[in-house]
Amino acid sequence: MDSKDSDELLGARAEPATMPLPSTVFRNRFTYGLSEMFKTKRCQISYTLLLASITAAITFANVPGKSDTSALLFALSFFILVATAFVTATVFIKEFNTFAKVKFFLYVVEYKPNIDPHSWDIIASHMNVYLYNEGYWFSPRCFYDGQAAYHYFKSLIVKSPLAKDVHSNVNGNQNAIPLASMNEAGVEAGNTNNTESENGLQDADFELKGFREKAIKVYRKSLDEYWQAHFVGASEQLP
Repeated sequence: MDSKDSDELLGARAEPATMPLPSTVFRNRFTYGLSEMFKTKRCQISYTLLLASITAAITFANVPGKSDTSALLFALSFFILVATAFVTATVFIKEFNTFAKVKFFLYVVEYKPNIDPHSWDIIASHMNVYLYNEGYWFSPRCFYDGQAAYHYFKSLIVKSPLAKDVHSNVNGNQNAIPLASMNEAGVEAGNTNNTESENGLQDADFELKGFREKAIKVYRKSLDEYWQAHFVGASEQLP
């Protein structure tokens, strides 16, 4: 499947070449988090209820004979506070559908990032636009920076056999599969044999198998090139 067909499959829209990442707009992650948090209705409602209950409790505390009412309101405020904390935590959980994950893998294949977080900035920028345009995220600022996109990528591949080879390669494990062996295997998106397909069906995201393995393959190659460029003789140390 070529990039044009993939974009048509995903319903891709025209995207700007670049878009400022939140890391370049906000002073730190805290201010970014506050901004994102109050863009969601559930947080707006939760914090409004919390503020209202605390205000009412304080008001009744100063009214003679209303101490019991004030105590109940403070107790209610505590439960609302716990619920608000839970709601706030769920705002930043990134659980996307198959189409969004495939789009992410396609960007990895296209831009070939490595372990340097800045190499993921362009992917984070494009994904922020895509997720917002397609309604998968409530703002065009899902990923704070390239490092956030890199961490998300690792969360998607952590259970993949090829991903284990990537981590083994980084840690200097001599049992890691050589890059040449992966090239000979010819892992391509949507191109697996029957045995691989049957095994893939055991995974929760078996639809992503080909795209995920292709992205891992590209990432591993970029990672090898990164080490070779930064450390003299690194190529001889790779398995």
